[in-house]
Amino acid sequence: MNQYEFDYKRIIQILHSRSEVFNLIGRNDHGLKDIRKGLKIARKYGDKKSEADCLLQLSEIYHSISKYEQTLSSAKASLLMYQEINDKRGEASSLNNIGLVHYCLGDYPRALEYCSKSLKIREEIGDRRGQTTSLNNIARGYIEQGEWARAREYLTRTEKIASEIGEKEVLRRAAVSFGELILAETAKKGTENAKIYAEESLKLADELKSKLGKAEALLLQARIEAAQIPLNPPLLKGESEGDFSPPLEKGESKGNWQIADSRFKEAISIFEELKQPFEIAKAYYYYSEMPKVKGERKTAVDYLQKAKEIF
Repeated sequence: MNQYEFDYKRIIQILHSRSEVFNLIGRNDHGLKDIRKGLKIARKYGDKKSEADCLLQLSEIYHSISKYEQTLSSAKASLLMYQEINDKRGEASSLNNIGLVHYCLGDYPRALEYCSKSLKIREEIGDRRGQTTSLNNIARGYIEQGEWARAREYLTRTEKIASEIGEKEVLRRAAVSFGELILAETAKKGTENAKIYAEESLKLADELKSKLGKAEALLLQARIEAAQIPLNPPLLKGESEGDFSPPLEKGESKGNWQIADSRFKEAISIFEELKQPFEIAKAYYYYSEMPKVKGERKTAVDYLQKAKEIF
């Protein structure tokens, strides 16, 4: 590599790294600006590997701001380019990103299809860190489909590999997924185990100084607390909203209301700060469920509408 080649490659690397940092801290517009500059330079010099890397990063940013059409377009373009240059690692990452878009759009079978293809390649090339990401994403797809045994199988594999290679970020995400799985399986019963995973994910987020991780853990904690709150009885004829307070079940503390409400609001605040539309919409949706059980029907409808506007 001569000095001329090094200079442009180095510039692209710097722009790519800056774009990743900007995306992590919620300054997505700056991240887009930098990676587009890098993409332009890569195309100018006909560097297909750098171009594919920039397209992949572009898909990451578009995914963060819930622009799914652009995410798919960028991820598919990077996929074709990685396949052309026989870059298996990049191919697997592109497949994974395509799968995540389908997951966010609620097309779980297609999400599983693409993430499974990603996993197969990562296993073939021995990319253990990549395997943990694909495994966790597959597990989340199975959670959404109610296939809890299969979800647990993939999460167990995720946790095992991530522990062996010391990948704390993946362990954090897996803890959230495990908590969500237990919550889905057990509803009000057995939430103590879900609480353990929520606490573990929050601890790891603090260690990693991950604001996004903290918000995800707080949202999980809020959902767990909310799951223990009894539903309101239906309104009787002639009864208006606010005419009753929800009854407490035996042994239940009123603190569940305050804890759940506090965790929801803190999580929403962080998601909004980081400009994470998909996560904000999820939090709005789950929060709409909690005011509903308190009889605050208008508040519930307002938050549900906010979620729908984003989705």
